Amino acid sequence: MPVNIDNSPLIKILPIVILGILIGDWIELAWWIAGISAAVCALCLVAFRGSALVRTLYGALTIFCTALTISEINSLSTIAPHHQPIEAVVEIIDNSAITSGGYNRTTARIVAVDDGDNQSVVREKIYLISPTELELGKVYKVAMTISDIGGEGYDGYARVMRRRGYTGSAFVAEDSVQEIEGQHVSPLRTLGPRMQRVAKERLAELGLPPSAMALSEAMTLGIRDGLSEEIKADYSRSGAYHLLAVSGLHIGIIALLINTLLIPLPLIRGGHRARNIIAIALIWLYTLLTGAAPSAVRSAVMFSGAQIAYSGSMS
Repeated sequence: MPVNIDNSPLIKILPIVILGILIGDWIELAWWIAGISAAVCALCLVAFRGSALVRTLYGALTIFCTALTISEINSLSTIAPHHQPIEAVVEIIDNSAITSGGYNRTTARIVAVDDGDNQSVVREKIYLISPTELELGKVYKVAMTISDIGGEGYDGYARVMRRRGYTGSAFVAEDSVQEIEGQHVSPLRTLGPRMQRVAKERLAELGLPPSAMALSEAMTLGIRDGLSEEIKADYSRSGAYHLLAVSGLHIGIIALLINTLLIPLPLIRGGHRARNIIAIALIWLYTLLTGAAPSAVRSAVMFSGAQIAYSGSMS
């Protein structure tokens, strides 16, 4: 059965988005340049919307530049020195997890590097590994040596992590960490991890067995640190390993539950718009709660688009 492209706008948009991401992966361009270009194209789209040809051209350029901006903003350049001892100021922006070696691993954002008598301002996200837990939202001064993510034979993994914003990893000894009193990370930046921590504490109150607790955390919160290798192997062999990672299935269930609970809203005037606004907000709130993994973000974008389309069809 032939597909009517005019009734399938996603088929038109998707190749442009893919092209923007691929070009962003190939060239190095300041993200703000691509962002300004997207804004200019959007303004031209509004200004010259009377011409179908010009409208189509600027519409495609707006989508392309937006995808290029997203690609470039996730491909951060390494600013702090790597492979040499440095002293840096770091912000802890994620909850700690226990590694297989028994250490604490968390996500830290380097905001400054000491260079003699001066501090160089940087913006770099790394994995920070330490013997003790570094508290979410706190700011520390640490001595460390940053290593590149991946290595020989792991170029693909390094490229994926770099696109997620990670540029390296570092181990810090217990005596090389000093908390900076009076400085804290913005609460908005740590909203997702803080919600995730509260939800994990609530789950712990259920008193589930360790294996059931680990599965509950993985399937609802995206926390897989407690999963044993046996459980991972069992789910992998059964072809159900995808259930352990929050993705489209989980976001879809949440969207279905939200829309079901909000069924009475359309009975009042303007209620269908309110239902869609609330649904989109709660979908993204759940995405933040689960750590905003790429698979969850993609699904949230898709379901948000579906909610907007549904709202438009009811207008």
